[in-house]
Amino acid sequence: MKATIIQKAIEWVENKKYKKVRSEFEEFESPATYYRKGDELEMVPHFTGKKARGKDYIDIGIKSDNIKRKASRWTLFSTLASMKNGKLFLLVPRGNKAFTQRLVDTHNIKAELISI
Repeated sequence: MKATIIQKAIEWVENKKYKKVRSEFEEFESPATYYRKGDELEMVPHFTGKKARGKDYIDIGIKSDNIKRKASRWTLFSTLASMKNGKLFLLVPRGNKAFTQRLVDTHNIKAELISI
């Protein structure tokens, strides 16, 4: 993933003033790792953060050849966010919005798309 996309995502998360931000990037603590039953596929959200209302999951929405894996990943994070009174935010860089929107719509994933 390009450094500029990662930096924009970090800035978005920091501007939202989350408490207990966790991320697989830079100076943050790592978020929890989740495994899909059956194939031991490892899934780690790009960011998690807590607000008074609950825990949000934040992922970067970029094009991928492995659509099934991406849909599975976002479905899991959407479900986890819902269970914890939070939301799934997909931070979408320029040129990736149509792909991300199509995937979210096709798989009925509850997510809010944010252009970065």
